[in-house]
Amino acid sequence: WATFGISTVCRTSASDSTSDGNGTVMIQDGELSFSECRTICEDMSGCHGVEYNSKTGYCEVWPVPIGHMEEDRPDYECMQKTTTTTTTTTSTTTQAQPKG
Repeated sequence: WATFGISTVCRTSASDSTSDGNGTVMIQDGELSFSECRTICEDMSGCHGVEYNSKTGYCEVWPVPIGHMEEDRPDYECMQKTTTTTTTTTSTTTQAQPKG
């Protein structure tokens, strides 16, 4: 996870002034912990990040890319999910067979 910083909120772009990513984010019901909010995103294919309010437990899950963030929003934090790439290398060894 990579944070945009404490007191930040997520936006789709610099021109996005909506509180729900122009209707694209998934607002979770109830008061969730930060860990629960992130787990919802981690378990969702294609999730790009979360916006979380530590005071109220408000959680937005972002299935669209976070293109911008706004600062000076107390108690909020916008976090982008980072991806890890696993590389597997396979090698094949062939033994020469004697001609006979």
